[in-house]
Amino acid sequence: MLDLSENRVQTTKRFVHRDGHIVRVELNVVSIHPPEGGPRCFFVQAQDITDRLRAEAARAEAERALRSSELTFSQMFMGNPLPMWLYELGTGRLLEVNAAVTEKYGYGRDELMAMRVQDIRVPEDAARLEEFMAALRADGSAYSDTGLWTHRRRDGTAMEVNIYSHRVPYRGHDAGLMIAYDLTARREAENALRESEERLRTLVVNAPVVIFLLDRVGRLISAEGRALRALGLRPAELVGRSAFSVYPGNAQVRSVLTRALGGEEFTSVTEIGEVTLEVGFRPLLDDQGRLREVIGVATDISERTRAETELRERIAELRLADEERRRLLGHLVTAQEEERRRVANDVHDEALPTLAAAIMLVGQLSEQLPGPEEAQTLRSIDEALGAAVEQLRHLIGGLRPPGLDYGRLVPAIRSAARSTFPGDVEVTVTGELATEPRGAVRAVMYRIAQEALANCRTHAGATHVEVDLAEVDGGVRVTVRDDGRGFDAADIAESPALGHLGIISMRERAELVGGRWHIDSRPGTGTVVEYWIPSSGAGAG
Repeated sequence: MLDLSENRVQTTKRFVHRDGHIVRVELNVVSIHPPEGGPRCFFVQAQDITDRLRAEAARAEAERALRSSELTFSQMFMGNPLPMWLYELGTGRLLEVNAAVTEKYGYGRDELMAMRVQDIRVPEDAARLEEFMAALRADGSAYSDTGLWTHRRRDGTAMEVNIYSHRVPYRGHDAGLMIAYDLTARREAENALRESEERLRTLVVNAPVVIFLLDRVGRLISAEGRALRALGLRPAELVGRSAFSVYPGNAQVRSVLTRALGGEEFTSVTEIGEVTLEVGFRPLLDDQGRLREVIGVATDISERTRAETELRERIAELRLADEERRRLLGHLVTAQEEERRRVANDVHDEALPTLAAAIMLVGQLSEQLPGPEEAQTLRSIDEALGAAVEQLRHLIGGLRPPGLDYGRLVPAIRSAARSTFPGDVEVTVTGELATEPRGAVRAVMYRIAQEALANCRTHAGATHVEVDLAEVDGGVRVTVRDDGRGFDAADIAESPALGHLGIISMRERAELVGGRWHIDSRPGTGTVVEYWIPSSGAGAG
């Protein structure tokens, strides 16, 4: 219903046409007031606005679609990581650029908007660019790859790009849309790859190896490496041949090739004439697990094999020489001990009886001389002779202790330690040996311990001495430790004085039988002598 309270009413109504379709009608109703007492009249104007409303709706949809399209274009254009620009086809003037252009080319946006596409090209591309722009104006609706171009950055450096173009209308301009793919990184990668491949090929060709590839029936697909020269072969004469035909008479070659073509991965040493090769095979399988190819790497180990043979021979010679040295050393130590025994026996059998007889004569004379002065003189002589007898007995014990001939090493050293020190020095000897050293080895171990104890008695002024023996690393380690005054061991090592020849003697004895010797001492901290002798150091002697 119409509200006719106003004099003029405008409204839109829907009517059904006689053929059934809906018609939109705009009604303009004007109220007419007659003279007094007359009836009220209305003037009605009806206009069919169906087509107009449809047109307005279509225009609104088109505008919405345009705004959406412009937004999409802006997002795709401005946010694209690839450099993109729009330019006027007639002049080349830049109409729009995205952020990637400013980033890649180094120009500011304001600078670019005052430039032409010709300004970022090298002079050599000028004529080609004009031809391209003319062709694009003539027929450039299709998106096309225009090929490779060289562009200039703001700093003057060149950049190789691949350009894709399309002719588009842009804000009333006949424009060209261009996308640039920077090929610099790809070219650098390609160059680096070529250089890497060339280095690898140079390495393979000049390395003392042969790298080869076999198909599943044993034909050589490729073969490279300097080791081919040692075999008198060249790659060109091998490719395409059966590997079995290269050395048909070599059963070892045929055997390893058969194993490799059977899919086995292994390494084998193969001799071909005077050349020794270490060859590794690895199967390459297809998706079904079937053998497709076999890759092999053969290394020329001829020099290494000869060197190893020479080394084994030299080691055998050194072993024989060492055995001879050990044998001679055993004889030397045995001879020294025999000489010590002979001297001890001579002193025991000759010097001691002589001194005993002299002591008896002094006793007889003391009974015949009544005077006190003569008696005192004879008593002094008797005491001196008695002291000489004790010294000779001590010398005999040191030259040939009975325990060294008939006993074990630990008790022999314990006996030597006790006889070396007076009762006011505490001496302890610890350790047990499951395997008793024999002959010269035992003698050397004993003599070094004897010398260390003698040095301690003479120089250390110790109140406690410890000796420890232990079986370590196939030998015997002996440690002699005292709590004496100590000394600067470094000074002794650098300049051994005449009074320290015992230190040199101990070291030389240990080294002669393949052992090692060490001394550690500082003033006021005591001294530690440690040495290790292999159980077989001087032979079985």
